[in-house]
Amino acid sequence: MSEFPRTQKIAALALVTLVVIMTLIVLAARDDGNSSSADDSPPIDPNAEPTAIPVLERPRGTWDDIASIVRGAQGTSAPVDCPFVDERILETNNFLALTPSLTFVCTEAGQTATPIAPGRVVMRVTQAPLNSFKADLIANGNDGPWLRAGAYGPFVVIDHGPRDGVSNVTSIYAGLETIDPDLAVGQFVDTETMLGSLGARMINDELVNGVLSFELITDDTRFGSDPIRQSPPPASESPRLAALVEDSISLPVTTCTIPFGNVNLVVGAPREYRSGIHNGLDFNCGSTDHVIQSAAAGQVIFVVNDYVNASPEDREAVLAQTVPAFDTPFWTLANLYGNFVVIDHALSGGERAVTVYAHLSEVDSQILPGVLVDGGTPLGFVGNSGTSAASAGIENNDASVHLHWELHVNDRPIGYLESPTDTQPLYEQILCNPENPTTTVGC
Repeated sequence: MSEFPRTQKIAALALVTLVVIMTLIVLAARDDGNSSSADDSPPIDPNAEPTAIPVLERPRGTWDDIASIVRGAQGTSAPVDCPFVDERILETNNFLALTPSLTFVCTEAGQTATPIAPGRVVMRVTQAPLNSFKADLIANGNDGPWLRAGAYGPFVVIDHGPRDGVSNVTSIYAGLETIDPDLAVGQFVDTETMLGSLGARMINDELVNGVLSFELITDDTRFGSDPIRQSPPPASESPRLAALVEDSISLPVTTCTIPFGNVNLVVGAPREYRSGIHNGLDFNCGSTDHVIQSAAAGQVIFVVNDYVNASPEDREAVLAQTVPAFDTPFWTLANLYGNFVVIDHALSGGERAVTVYAHLSEVDSQILPGVLVDGGTPLGFVGNSGTSAASAGIENNDASVHLHWELHVNDRPIGYLESPTDTQPLYEQILCNPENPTTTVGC
C-alpha cells in the first residue's frame, strides 16, 4: 500500500488533534463539572493502592463556585463558612469518594453546619459510619443508596421542596460529631438553624477535625448527574427477579396477616397522600408484640432506632413538598419509615438484594450496621412509627400497627411501577414457596 501524501498526513494529524481536544473539553465541562456516573468508572479493586490525588492536595473551592453553576443551588448559603475539596468525581481506588460530595475542611474548631436554604428536616440519623466491608461491596458493583448512606456517619437531611426550576431539592450534611438535640423530624429550618457540629474524618491516613461531607440532590440526582437509584427495570424482568430470590427469601414475620387479596397493601398501590406508589407489602399485626425477622442471611447496612414522630402539622407540611416532585423523593420517603432496618443480601449471579423492615416500635439492641444475620434472625418488634397514626399519638392495638416490608434488586422493588394485580403473583411466588412453609395467614 502506498504512503499517504504529505497533505493527507497533515490533515489526518489535525483531525486526530481536534478529536483529542474536543474530548478533553467535553470531559472537563460535562454537566458543569459534576460527577460522572458509577457506570463510567472501572470496578474498584479493594486491594489496590489508591491512585487518586490525595484529598488535601486538591484545590479548594468556595460555595459561590457551586451556587453559580449547580441547579438548585442558586440563591443558597454555604453550609459552613469554610472552603471545600471537590469530591464529586468518583475515582478508581479512591475509597473516600464513595459518593459525589463536597468535603468542607475547616481550620477552626467548633464549626456548625447550617441549612443552605429553608426547608423541612426529613432525616436525623445518629449511627456511626460503616467501614469494615464497604470496599468489598463497592468492588462487587453494589454502591446503592443504603450502602452510601451507611458511610455517612451521623447526618441530617433537609427537603427544600421545589427550587430554581427543580421540582425537588434535598441537601445532606454528613459526618457530624453531634446533632442539635432540639432538631426534630418535620421541623422547619432556615439558614440560621444549627444542625450540628462538624466531626473528624480520616483523610490520607490523617485524622482531620472540622470536616463536613455535603451532598446536593436535585430530583433524586446527586449534583445533577448521579442518580440515587438505578433506572427501573422493564416489567419483563420481574419474573426473572422473582425466580432469582424465591429460594433464598422467606417471610419477615410469621404471626401477622400477609396482605395478599388486598391490592392496596401490595407493591404498586397508589399513595396519593405523598404523590407516589407503594413500594412494599404491609403485614397487618394489630399490636406491637410481634417479632420481625430477617427474610434471608445478609449484612445489616442501615438502622434507625431513635425515630421521634413529627407532629401532624409538620408531617403534612413535609408531605406537601412531594406534590411538585410528582413522586416521593428518596429521603423524604425514608422519613416515613419510622424506625427501620436495611439488610443487604448476596444473590446468585453476582446480583444483590436489599430488604427494608419499616415502622418498627423497637429495634433489637444487637442489630447494628455491619452485623451479619441469618435468615430468621430477630430484628425487633412491629409498630407504626412514621405513620399518621403515630404522629397523632396512637402507638398500639390499632389497625395502623403493621410491618412495611420491601424487597429490592438493583435499587428498585421487584414489580416497581407495575399494577398491584401484576405484582401480587410475584410476591406469592417468592413468599408462599412450599420449600419455605409458614403459619402466616394469607399464603
